[in-house]
Amino acid sequence: MPPLGSSLVYGMSGSGLEGTMELELLGWEPLDGEWEGRWRVRQAADGQPPATSEIRRRCSADALEEAWETPDLLSPLVSATNRTWRWPSALSPGVRFSGTIDLSLGRHRGRVARTHEVVRREMTHVPAGTFDAWKVAVEDRYGERETSSEVWVADGVGMIRMIQHMAAGTLTYELLER
Repeated sequence: MPPLGSSLVYGMSGSGLEGTMELELLGWEPLDGEWEGRWRVRQAADGQPPATSEIRRRCSADALEEAWETPDLLSPLVSATNRTWRWPSALSPGVRFSGTIDLSLGRHRGRVARTHEVVRREMTHVPAGTFDAWKVAVEDRYGERETSSEVWVADGVGMIRMIQHMAAGTLTYELLER
């Protein structure tokens, strides 16, 4: 379990967006046989006023890393609720898991179906260092629209890189510091 006050700072770039996102762990508490983490999320993007929000994420006791969710679902600009997938306690190539989440961005609302598949373990370099990480392929479906992403997750850290492929272009998140 990450200690209170832990934070991860990501750099965002691509699709006309440059900025940072910081996740700070505010607290952990047991809830219905799981753990719930409270996080402060600060996002700053070029040309936009900084945004801050507080979110809560639940995870099973044997999969605490899942609380370090992918940043696309943590943005203060996006309301993400009713997430149904759970990261497994152990990752290995070929492991698949999926579920849905309800998203709201301004006047756009809808349910996204997300499928994850663990691809392989590989040494991955980001500005915060080099990590032995799991590469996970992610497919999102929102109505007729589909996006794909690659996510790298390091044990004891969480997500260290995400490359998101969308109709508008590619957006990359990388861990800058922890």
